[in-house]
Amino acid sequence: DEKAERLPKVSIEATAAAPPAAAYQAADPVDSGTSKITRRALEDRTPGNGDVIETLKILPFANFDSNQGVATQESIQDLRPANVSISGGQFYDNYFAIDGVGVNSRLDVVGIGGTNLQHYNETGGNSAQTIWLDTNLIESLTVRDSNISAQYGGFTGGVVQVETRQPSHVFGGSVTFGCTNDDLTSFKIPNATKTLLAGVEPEPPKYDKCKINATLDLPINEKVRVLLGAGRQETEMTYY
Repeated sequence: DEKAERLPKVSIEATAAAPPAAAYQAADPVDSGTSKITRRALEDRTPGNGDVIETLKILPFANFDSNQGVATQESIQDLRPANVSISGGQFYDNYFAIDGVGVNSRLDVVGIGGTNLQHYNETGGNSAQTIWLDTNLIESLTVRDSNISAQYGGFTGGVVQVETRQPSHVFGGSVTFGCTNDDLTSFKIPNATKTLLAGVEPEPPKYDKCKINATLDLPINEKVRVLLGAGRQETEMTYY
């Protein structure tokens, strides 16, 4: 009798990138009008400028200024988060909260204080939010556009709730750094605009913009953990 031949054992391992997280989680019928963007989705979709509010563009009821991103001196040097309209409301009508604490500005963000940066009697450069955080510190973003509880009262727009993440159980930290300037940017002028300019094109903006953020997780013991975070943004423009 011939002995059966035993084939060697073959192991096959396959690796693949994890699929992207769902853009957002729609609310169940009991809590209609609520959408939640998880930490994973924030990490996948937050733009390079670090503005977490811009991730709300994936929501069908969130609208942004059509002039956002236009290469003007004011737009390039603006480090504030984007203004968002929720379900047709004004950007200054929304309620912003971080871990349940309201962070809406009490200053003028629409009139003189929001438009004239050199006014003698108003604080210039005001934003609808007084505090905004780096993505590394955020666990989730919850947006309510309708069916909003009266506990959030005092506004007529939507609600943007920021929940910060819990400190890690292991010691660790992170540092993110990014810079951009006019040498790394290509400014394009539409042909129709070039025709109107008759060959006299404006000098492209000269600028340097940088940001740095750092986080540190400190597990002191089994019951006490600390999360530290700090960030800085700055821009430098050359006016002609």
